[in-house]
Amino acid sequence: IAIQEPGSGYNLTIGTSTLYAQAATQISGASPAFVSVNINNSIVAFDAGSSANFSSLIAAGTVTMNAPSLTVGSLVVVGSMTLTAGSLTLGANPLEIRTGGLLALAAAYMSNCNLIVRSGAAFKQVNTLPLNFASIEVDSGGTLMHASNAAERTAVLNLNVSGNFNLQHGASIIADGSGYSGRIGNQSGAGAGGGGTGGSRHGGGG
Repeated sequence: IAIQEPGSGYNLTIGTSTLYAQAATQISGASPAFVSVNINNSIVAFDAGSSANFSSLIAAGTVTMNAPSLTVGSLVVVGSMTLTAGSLTLGANPLEIRTGGLLALAAAYMSNCNLIVRSGAAFKQVNTLPLNFASIEVDSGGTLMHASNAAERTAVLNLNVSGNFNLQHGASIIADGSGYSGRIGNQSGAGAGGGGTGGSRHGGGG
């Protein structure tokens, strides 16, 4: 499915709660802009080099989005969203992950925004670059985590928070079992915590 760049003032709905995407929906154009965007159980891609602008975005079901540059006034995640962006700019409204939601995020650049992780929700970083936040609030039962690493260090929690970081009682930061491996046998280790020799495998940097 391909969606051409519209004029101004349009809303966009992609997917339903009962149908699961088998292929990506391509949003074409150099500067696609929509007022309200609702995405449900879909894979969404953009043209290379494009710069998309959404006044609001709600992600439900299972959503995968890959955007070269994305500006969103209000982002709410109520399902499981994997978002990869070259540049991510968020508005004054908080980036909110609601109960039962998961946002797995990789951004090469991210503007300051306010992040709220509700009870039973999770935020997962899937790269190593710093993510900039004006503030972070993790409610009781909410979780911050990073993606699991293998032999190389590919994901950490690297959060640059300029304001308040409110980790409420009962909230969690989880990195158990997510570190990258050290040396295997006589191979060079992956980092400062590289393992030993003789075929044994030891933990590396976290």
